[in-house]
Amino acid sequence: MTSRNYLFNSIKENIRRNFYLLILISVSMLAVLPVYTIMRLENALLEEPTAQSLLSPVQQALLDCIGVGNPGMQILVICAAVLLALSGFSYLHAGEKADFYHSLPLKREELFMVSFSSGFFTFLIPYLVAAALTCLVGAVYGGVSDGAAVTLFQAMGIHILYFLVIYGVSVLAILLTGNLFTALLALLGMMSYGWLVFTVYNTLNNRFLYTIGYFGQSDIGCFLSPIISYLTFSNTVGTTSRMRNNLVIVGVILAVVFFIADICVYKIRPSESYHKAIAFQKLQPLIKVCCVVPIALLAGLFFSSGMKNKFIWMLVTAVAVGVLLSVAFEFLYTMDIQKCIRPRISLGVILGVLLVVLVGYKTDITGYDSYLPKKEEIETMSVYFPSINGRFSYNSNYYEDYGFNENSNFLKNMSTKNFENIYELAKIGVKACAENKKNLTYGGQQAEAASNVQGTAALGDTNETLVEVDVAYHLKSGKTVYRAYMIPENKKVVSNVAAVYDNWDYKSKLLPTTYLKAEDMNHLYLDNFYTQRKQVDVSGSHLEEIYKTYKTELENMTFQESAKNRIVGYLTAEMELTDQEDGTYGADCRLPIYENFTKTIQLLQEAGEEVPLELDVSQVQKLVISRWNEEGEEISTEIEDNMQKETLLKHLTFEEAHYGVDSHVEYDLNVSIEYKNSEYTSSSIYLIKDKSVEDILKKLNFD
Repeated sequence: MTSRNYLFNSIKENIRRNFYLLILISVSMLAVLPVYTIMRLENALLEEPTAQSLLSPVQQALLDCIGVGNPGMQILVICAAVLLALSGFSYLHAGEKADFYHSLPLKREELFMVSFSSGFFTFLIPYLVAAALTCLVGAVYGGVSDGAAVTLFQAMGIHILYFLVIYGVSVLAILLTGNLFTALLALLGMMSYGWLVFTVYNTLNNRFLYTIGYFGQSDIGCFLSPIISYLTFSNTVGTTSRMRNNLVIVGVILAVVFFIADICVYKIRPSESYHKAIAFQKLQPLIKVCCVVPIALLAGLFFSSGMKNKFIWMLVTAVAVGVLLSVAFEFLYTMDIQKCIRPRISLGVILGVLLVVLVGYKTDITGYDSYLPKKEEIETMSVYFPSINGRFSYNSNYYEDYGFNENSNFLKNMSTKNFENIYELAKIGVKACAENKKNLTYGGQQAEAASNVQGTAALGDTNETLVEVDVAYHLKSGKTVYRAYMIPENKKVVSNVAAVYDNWDYKSKLLPTTYLKAEDMNHLYLDNFYTQRKQVDVSGSHLEEIYKTYKTELENMTFQESAKNRIVGYLTAEMELTDQEDGTYGADCRLPIYENFTKTIQLLQEAGEEVPLELDVSQVQKLVISRWNEEGEEISTEIEDNMQKETLLKHLTFEEAHYGVDSHVEYDLNVSIEYKNSEYTSSSIYLIKDKSVEDILKKLNFD
């Protein structure tokens, strides 16, 4: 009992001794909670309530103020945690103070708890008082709603939890160092180290791995720093309940781990460490290696990004930065110039790790790009063609999965046991990747090669279209492996793509019409050469008839027909969908109308909507074609000759700038059309190439 009273009195004495911090934090708390709330509620009184909201502006404003997303509170929690840790344990960086505290008749654990608890209560007491005053302000303004209590206690839990996490990290940084300067460096390093390593890892992958692609948004970046995790939780729009739960779990784990680590380190920390950069001499080489390697790699990647000989410059830069930082760390440790320039084992380890990492990536030592499992190891396969899938939109619950993008959703939901043609495309992709590495044609991730979806890259002396093929191997072991290949288009590739497309097992998952029902549509809109998003005045049985006719024509169209027929319009189905939080949101599904969809076009005409196969030259005010030259300048010309106009107008097609497989679209040319008696200007329109078009382009020097 006496020991408990002594600890309690010691905590009170510590708080009294640092009373200025209590005052500072209290004033700050009053500013970011009750005062800020009064300002927000006063402004909210002037706002008109919206019909869609269940809460009044005042009630919503109060929730924003007491919730976890209060930006002032977030900044205060971070600053208070760091400041209280520095003030509470700063005595460890002063020899006389450290000797005095360690001479007290208390165990190291008890000394630690006195300082740690003092800092925590210096934050907690003002927060509780400010939160109570904020609730009182809300009640006076009539802003208390049914969800106010839940919002308040959730915010209090998160703020206190991440205060403990950041506080624990800050204390650990002080315990591991011997002065304020290195303590601040250690704190900065501990807060950003995970992000630094992750950035280096991703950048190396993008620079060296040709088939890595992009298959979904990873949540790992939210857990790489306590501050990032804390700020991510407040972003209620961009986070799901699953992510928020994970952030709470991670926060609890980190708070406990850092608290235990702080106690353990405090128990064994030598009192005479105040004159050292790092309190534990044996940790110095390890800390140096762990810090220098990722920084040197990042410096090499950054410096060489615009160089012709990227790898050589990256290697030279990484080694040079590694040596310089190694010397800097040794000087920080010893404060002796002669000692810091002596060769050390840690420097050899740094240079060895740098060489292994860079040479390993350069030679693809893991065989990442050459990976091709045997057929007997594969259960099913999936494939995604941006040039094909890109012509549709997939705003449906079937593809809705937070953390994944469209291609990974499709690969996740689409799989087939009849994967012969997909496997053949993957085999061609592996071979093409090896050839491109050998010829150094293009490097790194697919986006560096050809604008995300598909494009052209110089192969030898000619420009050849590259087809992007994203593949998922669903192995019998239960593992799924994703790869993205860029394959030069040829007859064999086109033949395999056509075989995949014409397989109903694939097409049934590709085409939105297989899961989109007419009764789910609220409205139907039409885009044609003359108008954009014009509502089709049909409903009920008429809408269903148009949609079913379109569905039949689209699903019966072969790949060869889709490649040779122009897109003359788009139907847009507007729907109302339900998300994972049981909320509703509007979604559009765009469906291309090909020129051979005669029945669909006829039904639309009967409904009063024209889908012209070509434009009437008499209605065209201005026709301009343009392209970008090698210097990045836009070159454009207006077509004046009516004969040339008529020819070009017969070859127009809609596109979403996706390079279609086996396509005859002239993607380098943009077509802009202004109409008489209309302010509408056509966009996303391209030309289908044939001899007549090529002759005109030659005359215009656009060939």
